[in-house]
Amino acid sequence: MIAANNNTLVFFGLFLVGLLFVPLSISFMVPEADADNLTATVQNAPGSSYVGCEETNSCFLPSTVIIDVGGTVTWENPDNVPHTVTSGTSSNGPDGYFDSNLIMVGQSYSNTFDSAGTYTYFCMIHPWMAGTVTVEDQAEEEVEESTGDTSPPVLSQLSTIVMETILSNGAVVTYNHPTATDDEAVTYGPVCVPSTGSLFSIGTTTVTCIAKDAAGNQGSTS
Repeated sequence: MIAANNNTLVFFGLFLVGLLFVPLSISFMVPEADADNLTATVQNAPGSSYVGCEETNSCFLPSTVIIDVGGTVTWENPDNVPHTVTSGTSSNGPDGYFDSNLIMVGQSYSNTFDSAGTYTYFCMIHPWMAGTVTVEDQAEEEVEESTGDTSPPVLSQLSTIVMETILSNGAVVTYNHPTATDDEAVTYGPVCVPSTGSLFSIGTTTVTCIAKDAAGNQGSTS
């Protein structure tokens, strides 16, 4: 602000932070799952009844799938021998979550997952065959995203400036821009209006500075 008697100008900085939203677009892929993340298909690799496919995690194709809670995984058997899909590990044995029994050649088995978590499975006949199903709770993820970064940028203060002028229309005022810090990153600003080097009229002038971060958080200082 600028306070003046006759031709004396008094300037001090006032920071107000305006909210500026930055739309973000995030693209990602989920292995072998439909776009809605509610279905996925896994196949027994041909020849997986012989040792060796485990070295490249290629006994089940794909060996890892990601679906949402309520999603269904279908295991198909295009191999020339029967297989099983049994939850657990070959070292610890079945854990009881699901078991296909024998999946004969050309047949399939499906299981629906109602709880989030990571489920390992293997073939009881060929125990080197192993895979993983990761089940995610989309509702929990949305809550985590919405309550992520809530801390606004912090701006430093401007100093008070007093100027005298012999001009009736005011004076050109130059000041240093404030700094802004943020827990993540400042993506815009600080930007001040009127800008430094502008003509300030006799009287009181308010300088407004804005800064924001990627989450759209705002902060202020004066």
